[in-house]
Parts: sequence; C-alpha cells; structure tokens
Amino acid sequence: MIQPVADQNKIAPSSKIALVTGASRGIGREVAVHLGKCGYAVVINYKDHGPEAEAAVTEINKAGGQAIALQADVSVLEEVASLFQHIVKEFEELHIIINNVGPYLFRSILDTDPVEWDHIIRSNLYSSYYCCFHGFPLLKAAGWGRIINMSCAAVQYMQAEPKRTPYRIAKTGVLLLARSLATELARYNITVNTIAPGIVDNGAYSEEFRAKIVEDIPVRRLGTATDVIQVLDFLLQPQSDYITGTCIEVAGGWRL
Repeated sequence: MIQPVADQNKIAPSSKIALVTGASRGIGREVAVHLGKCGYAVVINYKDHGPEAEAAVTEINKAGGQAIALQADVSVLEEVASLFQHIVKEFEELHIIINNVGPYLFRSILDTDPVEWDHIIRSNLYSSYYCCFHGFPLLKAAGWGRIINMSCAAVQYMQAEPKRTPYRIAKTGVLLLARSLATELARYNITVNTIAPGIVDNGAYSEEFRAKIVEDIPVRRLGTATDVIQVLDFLLQPQSDYITGTCIEVAGGWRL
C-alpha cells in the first residue's frame, strides 16, 4: 500500500523528477538527499523504515529542495504498479529511475532455503525490472530519461561464489537487464547504465574487518557513498547521452 509522508509540498512540474528505490537508509538515502539538494525533485521509496524516509524528506525540504516518500515493496509487482500510479497522480511525469534496492546474503548455497533464495532474487533483480517496466512509459513521454541500476563489483567477470550465489545471480541479471534495455530505449533518448560498487563503508564494520579487507583493496580504503554519487552525477548529465549500456565499477580496484 502506498503511504506518502504527510504535509509535503507538491513537486513543481518544471523539475527533473527522480525515483530512488530503497532510499530510507544507506547509499540510497545519501543519493536521494544529494539529488534533492542539487535541485532534483525526489521520490524516496522505502519498504519498512518510514521514520527514516520522512527524515530524509525533511532534510531535503529544509535545504530548499523537494521530496516525497512513498512506501512500496518493489519486489512485488502489484506494489510497484501502485507506486507508479501514485507518482503519475502526484507529479504527472518522471525522468530518472535509480534501482538501488538490493539486500545481501552471505551463506552457503547448501544452507540457503528457497524462501531466502526467492527473496534475494526478487529484491535485487525483479525489483529493477518491475520499476523499469512501469517507469518506461513515463520516461518516454518526457522525451528524456536516465535509468541507473546498482550491481556489485566484479559483476562483469563473475566467478563461482558459493556463499553469495543468489545475490551474484541477481546482480548479474541486473547488469544484463541494463544492457538489454540500453539497446531498446536509446531511440527514446533514454540511457540505461549500471554502477557496481565495491565495499562501501556503512559505519557498521568492525575495526578488524576494516583492517583485513583494506589489504585487498589497491587504493587502501573502503568506498564511500560520495564515491558512488560522483559517478551517478556524471551519468545523469545531459552531456552523457552517448554513454549507455555501460557498467562503471566503484571499488578502488578491489577484485580486479
């Protein structure tokens, strides 16, 4: 069920409107707040963390931007359909889709049950397809669009990952989806690209983990949301209209 955060101003029709899925926390939140402060009108999608989504909206609005939060589980087709119906009702148009939702599972494939498998595949891959399917008519009608899918480092040369199997399968699918859509949507002035982050600091890693993993990263530090946002900004520029179907890694050389 769609639940917009209360007491928000209607988005001005002259603004470029961006949907960011999974934007109540983590990279998604940082991306949404950044876009809001840069002049984009932002639709902050969330599933379970309403107060955090509302806080992101408040931060954007206080900075002079425009944002609204909409609740929907984007791994469920019916909820995605309702999400986009609400976007059409409120804003009439959409220009940018950032498919950021993507829960992670680190577990042996032998210990992964079908419910967990389905959740990881649907949340990472199906959500991206559903949002692209329902968003394409709006981007086409606008005459300009950007779709950016979030994948993971080394997705372009994936090898067996017994403890990350459903996650890696889903993220490979996200990349192939973006490439396929890029060839189909170029004629409509819509580009489709993939960003593949490595290990991004979320503030929850132990000092022991940090010290160990940094040894495997050539630039000798963890990634940040800012690293991802810089690439995102580049792909959103009108001047980047000749870049489509590509995958840009933001991983400091990790897994090369």
